[in-house]
Amino acid sequence: LGDTAAAVHPDDDRYKDLHSKYVQHPFLQHRLPILANTMVDSACGSDAVKITPTHDPNDFEYGRQLNLQFITCINDDGLMSSECGRYSGKLRFHVRRPLLHDLKERGLFRDSKESEMILPICSRSKSIIELLLKPQCSGDIPPENETDDHNWISAHTYEEALDKAEQRLNISKYKTRLTQDEDVLEAWFSSSLLPFSSFVEAGHDILFSWIAPMVMMSLELTGRLPFTEVYLQSIIRDADACKMSQTLRDVINPLDLIHDISLEKLQKRCKSSNEAYPDSIPEYGTDILRFAICDYVSEGQYINLNKFHVERSRDFCNNRWNVIRFAMSKNLDINDSNCFQPPTEFELTVTETPCDLWILSRLSYAIEQCESGFKRYQFPQIATAIYNFWFPELDDIYIQYVKKDFYPEKPKCICLLSAFTDDSS
Repeated sequence: LGDTAAAVHPDDDRYKDLHSKYVQHPFLQHRLPILANTMVDSACGSDAVKITPTHDPNDFEYGRQLNLQFITCINDDGLMSSECGRYSGKLRFHVRRPLLHDLKERGLFRDSKESEMILPICSRSKSIIELLLKPQCSGDIPPENETDDHNWISAHTYEEALDKAEQRLNISKYKTRLTQDEDVLEAWFSSSLLPFSSFVEAGHDILFSWIAPMVMMSLELTGRLPFTEVYLQSIIRDADACKMSQTLRDVINPLDLIHDISLEKLQKRCKSSNEAYPDSIPEYGTDILRFAICDYVSEGQYINLNKFHVERSRDFCNNRWNVIRFAMSKNLDINDSNCFQPPTEFELTVTETPCDLWILSRLSYAIEQCESGFKRYQFPQIATAIYNFWFPELDDIYIQYVKKDFYPEKPKCICLLSAFTDDSS
């Protein structure tokens, strides 16, 4: 559908009487000139090849030399363009079978043979790459020729651009109209400007493509480093260790984990139902998601985000809520005149029980681990210290111990388990 010419080998006797003549396109209104060129391999296929200047690098050069028509038959969204007649608006791969069927129906199909070829594959989406014409920098050119890279000018000033356009186009600069491209900063260059206005954290995979330009730009423009430390965060993957990406359309939006999302909406966002969430994504909340990310115990380059780990953090936060409500049930009502008032500075009262002293020692150790973790950006260490103090030590042991003091009228039997090294014990 993007063909604008047909080529045959000049020495092929079968086609010599067709040189400089035309063949009618089977599905579109335009005619295709029959050209003789030695690039045609006379030992391959039918010895005649089609020329598609817009979607093939070799045909592109050939089309420029012979001033052929350039037809873009595939749009940026992968749909067939308006130039494709009855096939317009359809997905590129969905058009192949109807085209083959229509050729056979019109008696124009002769044969097909398997042939090895090299297909460019996208490393991220694993989809076949389509070559499209794109404008590369602008002179006084007709709108229909904007893809012609001969008419783009790069210059520091408007006057310099006019001078270059005059030399290249052989047109007086007083008769030339220039339009400046508004998007002149490509991604890597624009990223290098970031440290002048914000702090920096990044993934290890963009250390050299993003962080390095920032350092070089700062040294060039200011003569100093933009920062002395960069926190390299882990890259979040799904539970199967596959990297989430917009290209693969397998990204789980953090907002969906915070606020929940139905299965129907989730399927619309993903190309298939997400196996990790077969029913839907429940509501977890911001703090739970943050703690789950920080709580991955091994520091590494990747985090394989599992829903069970998020649910573990949810249970932990729910437990904290219950423990706090239990503590506030006794002399912690701020509207009560007898509300507990914490001292300005903590001091032992010598009335502490051994269990009180034990939980204070565990709290001191947890604080020490947290402060050490913050200094070294060891967030998993911080989360682990908090989790270990809260669950097995505070909730499972100490809270059970003080319940008898909170509610003496309802004594409860408390079972204490001890570990002994002496087998006879």
